[in-house]
Amino acid sequence: MSSMVLQSVTSQTKAVQELAAGGSDPEVFDWQEVWYPVSYIEDLDKSQPTRFTLLEQDIVLWWDKHEQMWRAFVDQCPHRLAPLSEGRINQDGWLECPYHGWAFSGTGQCEVIPQQKERGKAEISQRACVNSLPTTIAQGLLFVYPGQAENAAQTKVPIVDALEEDPDGWICLNTFRDLPYDALTL
Repeated sequence: MSSMVLQSVTSQTKAVQELAAGGSDPEVFDWQEVWYPVSYIEDLDKSQPTRFTLLEQDIVLWWDKHEQMWRAFVDQCPHRLAPLSEGRINQDGWLECPYHGWAFSGTGQCEVIPQQKERGKAEISQRACVNSLPTTIAQGLLFVYPGQAENAAQTKVPIVDALEEDPDGWICLNTFRDLPYDALTL
């Protein structure tokens, strides 16, 4: 599956001019305009949301059963800023806020506001939407693009080409170590 998703991203990339990682300005590197691997797919649980911090921004990773893909949202409900990662995936397959039960589909659109009056339309407001980040899967990793969504398809996913060319010629051991550091460490 990972190569299939990557192929769709790379086929889109060939149709449009490819952007260099870090944005279009060669003089300034934009850390937002890069694909980042955030988790091994095998470590994610499709039945519950997962919190992850990327570039000092909390995001929530969750499985969208309708589109059969992993989603990444900014980890804040637009209503009261509660962390969506503490919520759940409800029976409809939407990410549900733990505070007041607002539920969001994979695009970030609010689908349900339990407290609103009958025939209310608050969920169609743009202010009720969650910021959704582009995702893709490659080489068993979930990648998230925190930059401008329209640039995601044009930016190359940083994969190890040798693994794509001859996957049977390699043994991959998945290890992960979370090292808290910031720019001062570098």
